Amino acid sequence: MMLWFVFALMTVAAIFAVLWPLGRSARVQNQGSEVVVYKDQLTEIERDLASGLIAAPEAEAARVEISRRLLAAASSETVSVHDDTALVHCRLQIDLEVKGAPRQVDSIALTVWIKDEGRWQVLAVHSTPYPKG
Repeated sequence: MMLWFVFALMTVAAIFAVLWPLGRSARVQNQGSEVVVYKDQLTEIERDLASGLIAAPEAEAARVEISRRLLAAASSETVSVHDDTALVHCRLQIDLEVKGAPRQVDSIALTVWIKDEGRWQVLAVHSTPYPKG
């Protein structure tokens, strides 16, 4: 009787060992599903523009909105677009090597972007150390 109990316990342990990683990876993939949807929407806009279903100004407006949502979904960034100016607020965590010693820089950054001749360019960057604690 004890032998059957040991076999049952080993079976449960084996099932748990197989299912545990599968359950964890499914959650990680679900977290990125918004990013996949927004990327598909960007592709769909290009397809609609090429087939003439939407005009260029409508496509550009949709691209800006979807790109804003994509950035927000992909990270902790917040993006505000006002005509030809955009503000991006984010947290930066950078691993560096200074004089052979590893160092991590943790800061909050604000970047100002302007649209010049159809291309976005960085106008200004300000960062401050991230508060400890």
